[in-house]
Parts: sequence; C-alpha cells; structure tokens
Amino acid sequence: MFSASKKDKGFTLIELLVVVAIIGLLASMVLVSMTDSRAKARDSRRLTDFRSIIPSMESVMNDDNLYAKSAESIGIIPAVTNNMGFQYLAPMNDPLDNAQYRYVWIDNTVACPAARLAAAKYYCAIAKMEIKGNCAAGEYHYFVVNQAQQKEICDSTDYVANPPDCGVCAQW
Repeated sequence: MFSASKKDKGFTLIELLVVVAIIGLLASMVLVSMTDSRAKARDSRRLTDFRSIIPSMESVMNDDNLYAKSAESIGIIPAVTNNMGFQYLAPMNDPLDNAQYRYVWIDNTVACPAARLAAAKYYCAIAKMEIKGNCAAGEYHYFVVNQAQQKEICDSTDYVANPPDCGVCAQW
C-alpha cells in the first residue's frame, strides 16, 4: 500500500506560479487577437454604411435631378432625403466615434468651382479606417464614396482633422 506523506498532499508554490503565468500569457494573447477583430468589425461596419450611401443618393437624384444636400459634417453622415421629405437613409455615426475616427461629409450645398460642379450635383463622404490595409507607414487608410465611385485610398493627410475641399473629394 501507498502511504501519503504531508509532502505529497498539494502543489508547491512554484507549480502554482507557473500555472498562473501560463494562464496570464494565454489570456493576453486572446485579448490582443480580440482587439484586432473588433477593429476589423468596425471597419466592416464603415464599409457597409458607406456602400448604403450610393443607392440612397442615386434614388434622390432620380426623384429630384439633384443629390441630397447637406453642409459639412464631421462625425455624422447626414440623413439622405429627397425634396418631398422621403428619407432614404437615416443619419449614421462612426461605430467608434471618437476624435480620431469619424465620418466626414463634404459640403455640397454650394457649387464646387474646382471640379466645375453645381451645388447638389456632387457628394463626397470619407471614412477613416482602423486597419491600415496596404497603406505605407505614416499613411491613413480611407474609404471614399462620391458621385462617380467608391474607392479605398491611402494618404498621409488626416482628413478627419483637415477635410479636403470639394474639388479634391469630388474627383477622387
């Protein structure tokens, strides 16, 4: 028969510390991967939000022969409504909505001489992405929609802090 001595009745302090250290290491790895997943999810939401702008604005163009007009807005994409008041798209906030990541809407209530476009004949919205994608170091990753297209761009200018003029945005 085996007899248990006091020495064999539990774990040593060293064994317990090793287990706690391993659990802490695994937990930190999971948290790091979850942070990246959250950023990807927010970027996915930004893409979805911005892709919904195009059909909404085209519907208003079909109704009114003009795009929905709105003054410059940083932090929210304004509602898209036609002249009869029908709302095609509700206002949208950036999913993170802090000073670094905000939606930017360029004023289209006035003519854009740089692009030779009349008021409400253009629109432009910019979303700053969290995941850098193929952008070089020091560049920001943006998703842009305007009257001509939707595209991703990399630029060293922070367009949340310094929105571009209508000419730059309308011709991207």
